[in-house]
Amino acid sequence: MVASSLVCLAVLLAPAASAHRSVHYGAPYSKAVVQLPNYTNLYGCAKMTSTPMRFSSSTGVGGFSGKTSAHWCPKTLTMVNQGFAEAAGQAIVDIPVKTFPGTSTPTVIGVTWSIHGSSAVSIGYGGVACPPTPVNNSTGNGFSYCAMDAGTGVFGDAYLLDRTNGSVIYAANYPTLLNLYVYTYNDTYCYSFVCYTYNNSANSPTTSWSGTSLQTWWINGSLNHSHRYVVETYVYAWVYANVYEAPKCSTMASLDLLASTNGTKLVSVLVR
Repeated sequence: MVASSLVCLAVLLAPAASAHRSVHYGAPYSKAVVQLPNYTNLYGCAKMTSTPMRFSSSTGVGGFSGKTSAHWCPKTLTMVNQGFAEAAGQAIVDIPVKTFPGTSTPTVIGVTWSIHGSSAVSIGYGGVACPPTPVNNSTGNGFSYCAMDAGTGVFGDAYLLDRTNGSVIYAANYPTLLNLYVYTYNDTYCYSFVCYTYNNSANSPTTSWSGTSLQTWWINGSLNHSHRYVVETYVYAWVYANVYEAPKCSTMASLDLLASTNGTKLVSVLVR
């Protein structure tokens, strides 16, 4: 399904250009400027292991890994009965690109990333999923909320920065490299001794993944040859697990983009 949609996008968003009017950028990205921000958060009864995002401009290859788990936590250990763990990493790459003669030349830029690895998410149930709702003996009012969720994924973006006038041209499409999730929650509101409960559960079409995902972002614009342009592109990977006020329950999420030599790869930048 994903592959079919990508073919359609390519036809719609990337009109054909003459062969002599194309410039291909691939590794090594000798003039690239790379930033690697990373983030972690750990709270309550949760565990996390992670390897920060990495990226090499000489090979165009990077990687990230993280594993998180969470379970219900007694209030004696935290402010609420919660366990939460999160890890995320990003590779931001700026690449100067050449343009074609003219002051307003129609140009198409394709930026392709691939990821290769594995990931999974899960929820474990045990005992009572949510505690009873405390109700005020005088007013009959009360509220309770519990949730269990986990997720992992990789998304990216690409846009063209005009360093001469400060303008930005964004990609015409927004593909996602990977998105796995699973969650369930329960809300109970009580008013004058009458209670209403709302709950929901959902998960991504699959809760595990292994293989390769390849996506291209298409940028369309009329460019001025006298201006300086930079393609800025990034991939952002994350993994998290959360359990909130849910006794005897647990969640887990993992993402490994390091086992392969091509965990996260900037495949190419094509200007035509």
